[in-house]
Amino acid sequence: MKKKFYWKSVFNFLWILLLILGIFYVNTALKDQQNGSKSKKVTTIEKKQDDNNIKLTTPKVKALKTSKMAAYIGVSSSVILTDFGQPTATVASASNLKWWLYNLNNQSYLKIGIDQY
Repeated sequence: MKKKFYWKSVFNFLWILLLILGIFYVNTALKDQQNGSKSKKVTTIEKKQDDNNIKLTTPKVKALKTSKMAAYIGVSSSVILTDFGQPTATVASASNLKWWLYNLNNQSYLKIGIDQY
């Protein structure tokens, strides 16, 4: 008896919920339909005004001059070999890179990643 009452109350709740959601949906659709004709007129007027005032939004970009180590990005390994010589050590990596190590002095070193592709 309690199970029947429970299921009946659940079904009644779901029917009422669906009815309320349907009313909200229809109400919103009708409001959008009424406001749609007004907004189309406004957007066409605004569009005509915007067509007359066309401006470029992208500025002209000048290429940056590279200096120091940034000049070596994207160059071949032969350029690095001619400028720095043979590396003191090479370390393989799992991500298709080979790291070339150059000892500059006792406290600093240079590490360059060479792409194997």
